[in-house]
Amino acid sequence: MTPCFAEAIKSVPVVLTATVQGQPVYEKIGFQTAGYIHTYKAQTTNPAAFRVSGGIHLSPADGADLPSIEALDEKGAGTNRSSFIRKRMERASFRLIAKNEHHETTGFAFGIETPANLMIGPLTANDEQTALSLIQSLISSYSGAIRLDMQEETAERLHETLVEAGFTKKTNVAHFMMIRGKEKLNDPALFYFLASQAFS
Repeated sequence: MTPCFAEAIKSVPVVLTATVQGQPVYEKIGFQTAGYIHTYKAQTTNPAAFRVSGGIHLSPADGADLPSIEALDEKGAGTNRSSFIRKRMERASFRLIAKNEHHETTGFAFGIETPANLMIGPLTANDEQTALSLIQSLISSYSGAIRLDMQEETAERLHETLVEAGFTKKTNVAHFMMIRGKEKLNDPALFYFLASQAFS
């Protein structure tokens, strides 16, 4: 594992998710803890709990939207993840994009369907109303279990709304966001939901 990381360019951050057991292992090879990852799950949801305004235009995202999606993701994640975003979009069962009246991209969300649940993420948006609109639209169109992974800052802002919408926060397992190569660069004000660290 270490030789793989050693080949990474120092100016490019390497980010991973670690369990309590894995945290000291990664610290030994130069990773630092940048925060906590919180997971919310729901078997059934109440989309009306999100109380969104009706002025946000959402539509299915396609290949023509990739450049603007990649640009917004880079702004939120703090690094260029174009290759990852393209592959994630190809795998996604649900792909939504939000645009303003000037046809500028203001948010996007992908939903990955697994045998266990629909995992929403990444979800990036310029403002909370846009993020809530994307969440509401995705959970309204899905009848099964849903999983959300987010940073601590996002969980603090959205916890009450998510609970009202039928989500329960997992408290039995702690996960850490760890980074090597740079300080934490992502912007929690834009970077709402992560691409899940586990396909389960």
